[in-house]
Amino acid sequence: MKNRWLLIMALLVAITGCGGGKKADQSAKGTDGAKKTEQVAKSTTNKATGGKVTGTKKTDHKAKVTAEKAAPSIPLQHMEGNKQDVVIFLTQAEHVVHDLQYAAASTLGSKEVQDDAILYRQLPEMYDTRDKILAHIENYWNRSLAVSLYNHLDTKIIDDKVYLSLNSHHKPVMITPENTKLTLEESGLVAIVTENGGRSAQTITYKLERDRKTGLYQITKRIPKIL
Repeated sequence: MKNRWLLIMALLVAITGCGGGKKADQSAKGTDGAKKTEQVAKSTTNKATGGKVTGTKKTDHKAKVTAEKAAPSIPLQHMEGNKQDVVIFLTQAEHVVHDLQYAAASTLGSKEVQDDAILYRQLPEMYDTRDKILAHIENYWNRSLAVSLYNHLDTKIIDDKVYLSLNSHHKPVMITPENTKLTLEESGLVAIVTENGGRSAQTITYKLERDRKTGLYQITKRIPKIL
């Protein structure tokens, strides 16, 4: 009888232990199922958005792209509305030869040669060829006037480098807002500068038109007249 009770108790313990194991196994499976559900949800979200940034970040990106496309302009592109800018531009144009002479005089170790008592200095690398000089002059004058101005320079070519004479026959015009009259035309700008010098006076008429490639103004005509 005693043995029978012991056998029954053993069976109950075995059954109880199996039930606990099943519950623990079910609990573990439930946790794994929750993780899988979360992973599926994330995967579904990524597929729906195509893996791209949405919301505020996407808006910021569009604003950045728009800002990059809007290229900034410079005041000289719109100088028809400001006489002072026209005066600055014309003054720089009149001193373009002196710019080259100063570049040669301020270059460390600039080479020099003399010919018939005239001193020539080698221009720095940025201006040491005809094409580079023309490119600089064309910042202000159109191509035909730039070539004409270059041809009037006193230069020598030594070892394919340009040497510029310090002698200059070009006398820059004194240009101020007070002696400049500005007129806007369909084809561009007309600036008339009246210069009084000693016993004589003269007017310089400048015609400025936009360059088709850069959109910047260039001088296309310069007409002096003694008064």
